[in-house]
Amino acid sequence: MRRKKGQMIFEFMVAAVLFFGIVLYIMSYLSASMASFSDDFHVNTLHSKALAVSELLVHSKGTWAGATPVSVGLMEGYPVLNSTKMNYFGRYCQISGNYRNILRALNLIDTPFFMGGAERRFNVRIEINETDGTSRMQCGSYGGEEIFAEVSRVALSDNIPPRELLVRVVVW
Repeated sequence: MRRKKGQMIFEFMVAAVLFFGIVLYIMSYLSASMASFSDDFHVNTLHSKALAVSELLVHSKGTWAGATPVSVGLMEGYPVLNSTKMNYFGRYCQISGNYRNILRALNLIDTPFFMGGAERRFNVRIEINETDGTSRMQCGSYGGEEIFAEVSRVALSDNIPPRELLVRVVVW
């Protein structure tokens, strides 16, 4: 039997083409599905941020230095929200330059380790309305982004008689 040196065997060529074809198919399938995983991850991150902000507002008394929030929280005693804190927070939010401080206090500005020190900033809109539609407080403005998360909670005001409040948080 003679051996052919330096020449390709037909079966080897077929196996190599088949192997590379399968590898390319798997890589294209993974790259197509990674986009949906990435979008799902972003939506889940937004939802968890919105949930954390609403939890902080409704379930925390916060720390206040006069009319300035040191740590944000509007609770008087669960499920009652303090009207004075709502007014102070709404006014504080309207002052130019305080929005970034609010984002930082709500943990909506973070520096992930994989971004090399770059900040990732989320935006927020907080609305507190009575159930009849009367606005009690607004902070931030929603820009109409396609991907956002919204969480609503129900609380009571400290007015006499207490009124139902709808706390709405939108994060994008």
